[in-house]
Amino acid sequence: MSEAADIDAVVGALRERERFLVTSHENPDGDALGSLLATHLGLVQLGKDSRMVLEGAAPLPGEYRFLELERRGLLRVRPEDHGERVLVAVDCAQASRLADETLLEAAPLVVNVDHHHDNTRF
Repeated sequence: MSEAADIDAVVGALRERERFLVTSHENPDGDALGSLLATHLGLVQLGKDSRMVLEGAAPLPGEYRFLELERRGLLRVRPEDHGERVLVAVDCAQASRLADETLLEAAPLVVNVDHHHDNTRF
């Protein structure tokens, strides 16, 4: 698939679907957390039902507290309806790096938005 076709497919999925689950890689850094929040806020601005999730109890890097992720709805456990939401994986080049790889199995559709050279395009 060409880059233009990839972009069209992502835009189509975002337009056509209503419910999303946005996640990123394990041990998230600034790229991951910023991408997570920006994607979530963009979807909400479009009138979509979006949830952010990073499973696990590990604390997030303190230098990103200003993002106020918890106040903005970050979940640390997957929502019960996760299998009914489009999974949007941001800043995550490989499925094995997802904070919870099992989210892939349940997702009706996966959108992978990533800038790394080793992106497997999962």
